[in-house]
Amino acid sequence: MTSGSHTITTAMVVDVYWAGGVQYGCTVGTVVGSDVPISGGSGDVLPIATTALTVCEQVTAKMAIDGDNIQMIGVESFDSDASSITDAAHIQFRDSASAEIAEIDLVANAMQIWDIAGGDSNIFTGNDIATAKLSNGGTTAKTIKVLSLEDSTA
Repeated sequence: MTSGSHTITTAMVVDVYWAGGVQYGCTVGTVVGSDVPISGGSGDVLPIATTALTVCEQVTAKMAIDGDNIQMIGVESFDSDASSITDAAHIQFRDSASAEIAEIDLVANAMQIWDIAGGDSNIFTGNDIATAKLSNGGTTAKTIKVLSLEDSTA
C-alpha cells in the first residue's frame, strides 16, 4: 500500500484488481503498516510487482437461488457515476458450504444476461446458491444487481 492508512487487516479475504485482471478470494497475511501480504486466490495471474493495484475486501450477500431452475438470470454492477463506466467488479456465487457455483467478472453498468430457457448454457447448476462474494475494483461504491427468474415447478 502507498500508506499505512488503509483499512485492510490481517486474515481479511480480498480481491485484487489491476488494469486487465482480477485475482479473487486472496487471504491477507500479517499486516504491518503499508505492508499487506496476500496469498491464495483464484482468477488471473498476479502482475509484476510494480503494477498499480486496487485491493477490495469481499462483501457477502445472502442469496436463495436454485440454479437448476433458472430460466433467465441477469447480473450487473451498477454505478450512477458515468465516469466509472469501465470499473471492474466481481461476483462469486457459493453454496451453503462455501463451494463455488459460478464466478463472473463485471464491468460497471453492463448487464450480463443468461437466457437459459432460450438455450444459453446454465453455469449456475449444482447446489443451491446461498451467498455471493462481491467486490469492486473502482474507487466509487457500486450496487451489484442479481435478477433471477426461476421455474419453481421444475
